[in-house]
Amino acid sequence: MVGFTCTGTGEGPRCICGLTPCIDGTFGPTQFNDYWSATSYVPYYPGYAWLVYFGDGSVDIGSESFNFYVRAVRGSL
Repeated sequence: MVGFTCTGTGEGPRCICGLTPCIDGTFGPTQFNDYWSATSYVPYYPGYAWLVYFGDGSVDIGSESFNFYVRAVRGSL
């Protein structure tokens, strides 16, 4: 299980991942790079979506015109 150390308040806690890359090894090899989520960032920025950087576990948004990694996932059983 991935462990995080989190501190802070306000806009939310700031967390530091204890693993590099920041993902449980159960999910197989992972590049230290940005990966797209399936969640768009509308209505604020149409054409943008959430992404996660598995190098440190941080999240951000990026233009959907950028090329980032993806992971195949499935919904609930």
